Amino acid sequence: MTQNGYEATVDIETNLQMTPSKGTTITIAGKKQGSLNSSATFRHILNLEQPAGQSGTNLAVVKDQVQLDDNADQINPVSVPHQLSYSSKKTQASTRDIADYDSWSTNHVGLNWLSTVDYAELWTDSNHVYKNPDQDFMNLKYPVFKDNCTNFVSQALHEGGLKTKNATVISRKHDDVWSYEAFAQLGPTYTWGGAENNYRYMKNYSGAFSSDNDPTHIGPGGIIYADWTGNGSKDHAAIVVGNISTKSASIPVICQKTHNEHEQPLTTLENYAKDKYHGATKWYGLQWAK
Repeated sequence: MTQNGYEATVDIETNLQMTPSKGTTITIAGKKQGSLNSSATFRHILNLEQPAGQSGTNLAVVKDQVQLDDNADQINPVSVPHQLSYSSKKTQASTRDIADYDSWSTNHVGLNWLSTVDYAELWTDSNHVYKNPDQDFMNLKYPVFKDNCTNFVSQALHEGGLKTKNATVISRKHDDVWSYEAFAQLGPTYTWGGAENNYRYMKNYSGAFSSDNDPTHIGPGGIIYADWTGNGSKDHAAIVVGNISTKSASIPVICQKTHNEHEQPLTTLENYAKDKYHGATKWYGLQWAK
């Protein structure tokens, strides 16, 4: 209860089918789509008050703020990998012809952007989400964190063919290593699960990306990072799976964890961040590079 009413925490799931207007093109995983089937679950903090001049039990929402998980732990996993590979509900990312994964979609370090996108699409679809948004539906081949956004990005890149770089007890925190199983089962490297650490590794050491801090330029297989408060440290990461394009603009479409979002236009996340952080958020991008 607040001074003037009530505060409620609610989880809101949205499922939207968006059809492009004339002159707009939706592309997912390199293929033009007739519609965008977007889904997401967000936690909202609602402030409710009784409208002026009214009595009884009627309440109106006077404030709605989305929680963006900016304080969650991305470094220390809450569980370690199990010997499982994929969900029992679906064992393949798609029925795509093997020719689609040819050399044109694989770069010089072996990262196939199409495989990366397929993994991100699979593990955020309706078969891979719990009703409780506090719990991410994850591939147990990998560690699970309280906040899995960057962990999920790393998984998608690894499944796309990006090779790990093993760490030792001393180097686990270093920027030039990247692995989900560090020496002596100490857990993943900081670059695996931490957004800021991951950005530095992918930009400076992976050889798989070029830097472009205009998120509208990032295409499928690329990564978008958010520094929610503008303090210089990145808090969030998501995989780009496609774009919504017009003659004059392009909007990336993302898949992510914590909370689960499937084929979500980046503008949704940008609007939530603008509302909560009043324009302080800074965005960074890494483009898949041939």
